[in-house]
Amino acid sequence: MALAVAAVLAAETALVAVNTGQAFALADQPKSATRAAKPKTATTAADIPSARVAARLSGHRVEALSERSETSTTWVNKNGTLTTELAAAPVRFQRTGQWTDVDVTLRGTKHGAESAAHPLGLQLGGKAAGTSSPLVTVGSDQKVALGWQGTLPKPKLSGAKALFVDVSQGTDISVTATRTGFEQSMVIKERPQSADFSYTLPLDVSGLNAKQLPDGSLLFTAEKSQRWAVMSAPVMVDAAVDPVSGEPARRVPVAMKLAGKGKSARLVFRPDAKMLVDRDTKFPVTVSTAFSAQAQPAEAVAQRGVSGNRSAGLDTRSR
Repeated sequence: MALAVAAVLAAETALVAVNTGQAFALADQPKSATRAAKPKTATTAADIPSARVAARLSGHRVEALSERSETSTTWVNKNGTLTTELAAAPVRFQRTGQWTDVDVTLRGTKHGAESAAHPLGLQLGGKAAGTSSPLVTVGSDQKVALGWQGTLPKPKLSGAKALFVDVSQGTDISVTATRTGFEQSMVIKERPQSADFSYTLPLDVSGLNAKQLPDGSLLFTAEKSQRWAVMSAPVMVDAAVDPVSGEPARRVPVAMKLAGKGKSARLVFRPDAKMLVDRDTKFPVTVSTAFSAQAQPAEAVAQRGVSGNRSAGLDTRSR
């Protein structure tokens, strides 16, 4: 009898050990194997009413896609209010009917370079035609292109910047893609032999009119004198830097003249002779101008009826 009872107790003990082992095995499994994955919540919705519903259900803000523009993004907050973020320059543009994020990073092409995703389809360099070569081109049906009198080397690329080295003796050309166009600079690496130093860039304008304004800048207009783009009046700086501000210590205006018309149009740049011959001038000297096809942000805001306080760069408005 004692042997039988001992056998039963041993069996029960063994059974408990097995069950206990199973319990510990389950407890040691990763939580991800026993817990259902949380469903992803929406971050965008087609319009404001849909975004309000999604924001209330998800507990976080949801973008209303119907309110997107090149420079603004509108969010519906979880409490139903709206917040509009305004960028100082385009963050997206329409391409083949779809919004595309702006990416000004330059990538090489057969004859030059292009921006990965630019609102104006910016291209650099290109196949030479006759005695000149394309330097930078923006637009398609309405187009502005700067050229170079001569053959351009393959540009060296770094992010949004392209450098054409030694286009002439002691001179480089730099072009930086921006969200609204480009910045073009002539880098004079050594003191010119003559103070009467100048250079010319061929200008090709298609579907637009170009007019020089009293301040020296260029205004490009489409039909009915609608503003399309502006090229700033050039300035020159040397390599000296203000130790307090970190900005160039010297900044001098540069004379630029729009000459000729049509296929013979050109821009003639004449850097300041006094600065070039001044022994205190620290080379390289850089002559720069900026091209921008951006509409005034305030005009876009007014058209959409958004009100609120402005801030530099990014503007967030609630309503």
